[in-house]
Amino acid sequence: MKITQVYLSMGRCEIARECFEHNMRTCGRKPDEIVWVDNGSTDGTAEFAREHSDICVLNKRNMGMAHGFNTAWMLAPGDVIAGVGIYSKAPENWLKSFCDVYESAKVDGVCIYHDPVDADPTRFRGGEETHAGFKCQQALFIESCLFPKSNLDKFGYYDEHLDPYWPADVEYTFRLERHGFKALAIHGLTVKHCGRGDDVEPKMPSPSTGELIPYFEWKKAVQWRPEVHARINANAEKGWPIFGFNQKPI
Repeated sequence: MKITQVYLSMGRCEIARECFEHNMRTCGRKPDEIVWVDNGSTDGTAEFAREHSDICVLNKRNMGMAHGFNTAWMLAPGDVIAGVGIYSKAPENWLKSFCDVYESAKVDGVCIYHDPVDADPTRFRGGEETHAGFKCQQALFIESCLFPKSNLDKFGYYDEHLDPYWPADVEYTFRLERHGFKALAIHGLTVKHCGRGDDVEPKMPSPSTGELIPYFEWKKAVQWRPEVHARINANAEKGWPIFGFNQKPI
């Protein structure tokens, strides 16, 4: 099984460096290659990405999360793709655990959630199963994951017709589920967002200046197109979350 690890970055070089080094130390099984897409960083992140990847795409501007992940997935040489956010720290033996469960369970994908943000009980389906010594449960699929590249031919890529600051394609995981995609979440393994704990307000790049600003200021500053607002509201009515929350219409 040949594994490609994918990363997508945009600024915050020190956090990216810290998380990358942590994830490489804790993976338990090295990826066969790393594909890294950077969305217009100007703080040294792009240079770090180029030095620490086998395939690197340096976009001159923010092309959006959907486009970034699609590019990385498309370029992945491996038959299996693994992803953990570049601004997140994965648990000990995370990639080896992915592989062990994936090979044991024979499912479409394996994932782990961010703690405690994504541990929403509405994301889980059915009862617990045990694979490779881990308690698992069928669940909605997210980016901290491992899946065969052939899935992209079966289920498609992210929808890129969204604003650049939109958090990937929130409808994708529900489209997967509707088409019979089975993913297992591994209980007891969680990813930690770096700098997104209760004591630190997350920051995002300003749409106008690129400067990091508090998340809620950023949310006010980003003016999504009317059709994107309509999709957010429609998804909220269906119970489809943005960041894993059953968010009310905006």
